[in-house]
Amino acid sequence: MGHFPLVPTGRRPDWAILMWVIYFSEPLALPESMSNEFRSFAECCLQKESSKRWSAAQLLAYPFLCNDPKII
Repeated sequence: MGHFPLVPTGRRPDWAILMWVIYFSEPLALPESMSNEFRSFAECCLQKESSKRWSAAQLLAYPFLCNDPKII
């Protein structure tokens, strides 16, 4: 996407701002131009609460990655 997923486009945050945004904000919505499969995959990666965030093994088994041999 070319920018931090939690910060509006065009802003390059310093460390303190990035930590504040991670803690207090929700991720920005992913663009509609991205496929539903990619957006679903990214949402699994961007869960703030670690217990909801998928493990590496779960992500590697995600259909988005498994269905396209060029990705891996």
